[in-house]
Amino acid sequence: MGPVSAGVLVLGAMAVVVAATGCGGAAPLTPIDPGEFREGPLRDLQARFALTETIRSQMTIRIEEKGASTEARTILYYRRPDSLRLDVLDPLNAPLVVVRASAGEFSLVDVRHGEGIRGPLTDAVLKRLYGMDLRVSDVRRAILANPFAEGDDRHLEVGRRDGKTVVLRASARIGHREEVVLGVVGDEPVVEEWLVLDRDGATVQRTSFAGYREVGGILRPMRATVERPTDGVKLSFHATGPEINVEIADASFRHLFPPNISVKQWDEHGRPVDAARAGED
Repeated sequence: MGPVSAGVLVLGAMAVVVAATGCGGAAPLTPIDPGEFREGPLRDLQARFALTETIRSQMTIRIEEKGASTEARTILYYRRPDSLRLDVLDPLNAPLVVVRASAGEFSLVDVRHGEGIRGPLTDAVLKRLYGMDLRVSDVRRAILANPFAEGDDRHLEVGRRDGKTVVLRASARIGHREEVVLGVVGDEPVVEEWLVLDRDGATVQRTSFAGYREVGGILRPMRATVERPTDGVKLSFHATGPEINVEIADASFRHLFPPNISVKQWDEHGRPVDAARAGED
């Protein structure tokens, strides 16, 4: 797997996780008043979201794809509301691939191969890159470990199952719905699983979080597992040394290309719009 493929899969892992099994056989829910959920666990989740301005973290990511596996060391930079940078590192901690999403644009720089891509930050561009139905909103919500950071929370079905709080709501994907499973760490609610179910109730997308601990007074998951069986992809990632609400320079998120990088410009549909050209600072 080349650096571009690793960078693409790593960013995809921040946003979309697809599980191999459906939810058949799950125990029925014991109903909970949605208003009670909104005034309790949801309010706590949204308070943590409101307190999180920036995130910087080293991550080790293991990528298993169609029987082969590789491991990537990365650094994640995130700043609300929509600025993201992910560096895939070489053994000497120099960037091999730099992925940026900010100011409505997406860019990728493959330093080793002298190639780059730049285009609008749209669902279509991400789908072209990753070959899967990846949504921009999924990226933001997964980074924050909070599916409720975006979307409509007025129409919820809430219940208890096996000691967990389970929330059902409509998905942005037509004909699908979401299921969010919450547990408790200390006295605080945390998201453990976030699934997208098709019209038959089978799980077609799953994000899981584990190993929560306080970082700067805010609970953050240290581990996540990603599976996409239709593509034969499984990802596991482990955060080390995370920092919350640290200063991150504006330049970290600017779409910069060294002069030796050949840049391909894409339109909002993920299609090339002109010939490759040399990068610029």
